[in-house]
Amino acid sequence: MIFILAVGQKQRNAFQRDMNQLLGKPIQLLAIVVAGYVITLNWGTFIWAVTNGHVLQQV
Repeated sequence: MIFILAVGQKQRNAFQRDMNQLLGKPIQLLAIVVAGYVITLNWGTFIWAVTNGHVLQQV
């Protein structure tokens, strides 16, 4: 249990360090947000197409 807590603490510290660096670079932050939006849009479109029968099977 202590090992898991120690690893979790180390990961949290690394995450906080990375977030602080990212917040100091607004262009890079914007690029990551836009990339996340595009990936979400892509998967949302795929799920919508499969659900509504708009996907063709390729043989």
